[in-house]
Amino acid sequence: MSLNITITDDIAEALRAMKGFPQKMLRAVARAMDLENQHTVAHTSERRLTGTGPFPPSENRLGVVTNRLRNSLRATKAEVDGTTVVSEIGSNIKYAAVHEFGFSGPVFVNSHERKSFLRNVVGKKKRKRVAATIVTGHGRNVSIPARAPIGTGIQERAGNYSTAISSAIVQAWEDSKR
Repeated sequence: MSLNITITDDIAEALRAMKGFPQKMLRAVARAMDLENQHTVAHTSERRLTGTGPFPPSENRLGVVTNRLRNSLRATKAEVDGTTVVSEIGSNIKYAAVHEFGFSGPVFVNSHERKSFLRNVVGKKKRKRVAATIVTGHGRNVSIPARAPIGTGIQERAGNYSTAISSAIVQAWEDSKR
């Protein structure tokens, strides 16, 4: 018994179009993610890292004190790694992780750090009175609840990612058929 398969011109054309499709699709997804990441950074800065706090942890917001955290929020360029597209949104500010994930444990402040802080603040033209607590020897236990402003901002825009990525895949398919 033999089986003969005939490939028509339509099927041959579809197979030619699909040859480079996976890589084209992944690059289109990466472009869509890059665009949505920029929108998410703006959304998170505007809705989650703005206002006069303190806010309750349940609101997943942080009030603005110095603007450093809000201004440091960045997205990495989406990269294609095999069949995966990877991108990240975060901050390089040390305390960003504490506010995102929370912290509970001892905190140590050395006296030389206090002196440096006082010199920087008090050494300005206008003398300010600064109340500082010196923690020596054993650390003081501190509990900071997780507020997750970045994760919440991403979750709020998850539907936008789905729509943009779906559109990018459909557009890549349409482009590959031409």
